[in-house]
Formats: sequence, structure tokens, C-alpha cells
Amino acid sequence: MDKPDSLRAKLTDTFPVLKDHPDKLIIYIIAGSINGQKYSLSHTEKYTMRVLLTDWAAPMQQVTATILSWMQVHQPQKLLQGNIGNESMRYEAEILDNNLADLLYELDITEKVVVKVAANGDVEILAQTEPQPDDY
Repeated sequence: MDKPDSLRAKLTDTFPVLKDHPDKLIIYIIAGSINGQKYSLSHTEKYTMRVLLTDWAAPMQQVTATILSWMQVHQPQKLLQGNIGNESMRYEAEILDNNLADLLYELDITEKVVVKVAANGDVEILAQTEPQPDDY
């Protein structure tokens, strides 16, 4: 899975507090499934990625905009125009006081993985990049 690391990098680059306090960002995976292919080791991984920001002081809308920006590159098919009722990104917030909240985002993620096996048995695993909006 490459996308959790990619989102962590995006959030850390956007919010300097995460560089100083990396423990404020927790990313984990739930409800994962693998769709394999007959006669191939290539597969598609589908999962829900949970992104938890603890004791968060910045406006939630800034986090949402950052995650949407990341999704435009890494999950653009989830944001297709006219995709009415799209709920591929969900959130919860626990308001701790007037200045702090714990934010939990859930993102439906798909990763395609190509696995090539050489004649000598060596395995090469290649995560596929997503088509970009201009490709649709």
C-alpha cells in the first residue's frame, strides 16, 4: 500500500505542526479486501483508510481541502463531476474545547498492483498510478 504513506507526506508538508508532533497523525486501514486475477499475482486492493488528527487546532476545512487535493491526484475517479451521492470521504469530529478537536476521516481507497514474475522466479511489484482527470 503506497497511498497511506503518500497522504501522510501531503499532510505533513501542508501542516508543519505534524513535523514537530508526528504523533498527532495516525493512519490505519480497515475493511481491506483483495481482488485477485486468475493466472496472475496482480491484484486490486480496496480498503478504508482512517486518518486521525488528534488535539487539532487548525480549521477542519483546511484539512478537508488538503485531503481533497490529495484525492484529486491519487483517487480522482472518486471525485468525478456529477458523481451524486458520492460518499467516498467521510468524517467525524470530537470537539474537545473551543480551540481543539480530534478529527477522523475515512477514505475509500483503491490501489492496483501489477506483479511481474521473471523466469528466474524474481518478483517485481509495481503500484499503479491513477489516471488523472484529463484522462477521463
